[in-house]
Amino acid sequence: MDKITDIATLEAIYGDVDVVHAFVGMVSEPHVAGAETGELQLAIWTAQFTASNDGDRFFYGKDPVLEAIA
Repeated sequence: MDKITDIATLEAIYGDVDVVHAFVGMVSEPHVAGAETGELQLAIWTAQFTASNDGDRFFYGKDPVLEAIA
């Protein structure tokens, strides 16, 4: 299905694409080049994993021993 068909289908179901639930819109987005997700999902995953890594004091990337052996 192409982008125009997706928009037309969502508009037929919801009456207005501006009232589509965020999750439905997110999984309906065209994929970002080189990714398996659209822009919104990519932004959400990026923010979540960045926050998880920044908040995890045991995250492997913060191990100073790894810098010494790299």
